[in-house]
Amino acid sequence: MLSTASSYSFLTQSVVLFFLIFARVGSTLSVAAGFGETFVSPRIRLMLALSISFCLFFPLEHPLAHVAKAPSLGIFLGEVVIGLFMGLLVRMAVLALETAGAAMSMFSGLHLGSFFSPLFPQGESPYGTFLTMTMITLMFLGDMHHWILKGVVESYRLCEPGAPLPLLQFASFADWVNRCFILSLQLAAPFLVTQLLFFLGVGLVNRLVAQMQVYFLSQPIQILMGLAMLAISLPLVTKTFFTFFAGAIFPRFVASPAG
Repeated sequence: MLSTASSYSFLTQSVVLFFLIFARVGSTLSVAAGFGETFVSPRIRLMLALSISFCLFFPLEHPLAHVAKAPSLGIFLGEVVIGLFMGLLVRMAVLALETAGAAMSMFSGLHLGSFFSPLFPQGESPYGTFLTMTMITLMFLGDMHHWILKGVVESYRLCEPGAPLPLLQFASFADWVNRCFILSLQLAAPFLVTQLLFFLGVGLVNRLVAQMQVYFLSQPIQILMGLAMLAISLPLVTKTFFTFFAGAIFPRFVASPAG
């Protein structure tokens, strides 16, 4: 009888520990870029989160055994909050690409066009759709999504379940949003400079030859200049984004993505 009770207690603690791990992993993958997109089937996300949770169960079984003995709703909610926070860090970096793409489209005369985007149900600017899909594809091709999974694993070393929430890290989220916005301005800077010079030239032509239909003549040239600038600056945009991604993602949970 005692052996049966002990086995039942061990099974209960194992189930509680598994769902504690699943709460953090699942909430991270639900919003992280590449994993939490609308075109990814919820069943695939669920199976991926369950698989990763199962892989983490045995390494974390003994370090987190004391938490499984006294579970509470607050611990589960804390795990969900930590997971959402880490997923939003990655999501904001991708939103910086969408913001930069919207600015590029505006400077290139394509701001009135809205393309279907699998990332955003309401549609997106042409350049924004291209940049976000390209960077997410390169992220998976370069195995950079492993940094997201590494961040989840390292978070257990820095913030165990049941411990106080890392409020200092949460408070730095506003600074992270500011850095992502600065990144979007840096990516769109070449378009801003070239188009300002182009508009200055168009304005001078309009003053010299007032009878010329400057708008209809300049619009095709503006679009072609935007496409040319995209082709020229795409390698630099890619390098700048992934340098930012490698050097700043999970700044509080992972000391060095390459380490």
